[in-house]
Amino acid sequence: MAGVVEYRLSDETTMAVLHVEVAPDLRGTGVSDRFYDDVLAQIRDRGLLVAPICGWARRHMRSRPEHQDLLATNE
Repeated sequence: MAGVVEYRLSDETTMAVLHVEVAPDLRGTGVSDRFYDDVLAQIRDRGLLVAPICGWARRHMRSRPEHQDLLATNE
């Protein structure tokens, strides 16, 4: 398994991202970024917002202007 994203629908408009992890040998290679970007694209396609509970997911989203519109209020 290359990676995993744990998430749950927290209400009818928001997906809570609880945890993002990739295999240890893939860390630092950019795979995490691409993996999570793909997940965010799927969430966007569903018309949902994201509440990044996971610290890494929160930092990733805050550092990328293209994802700012997906952030649920106060994230």
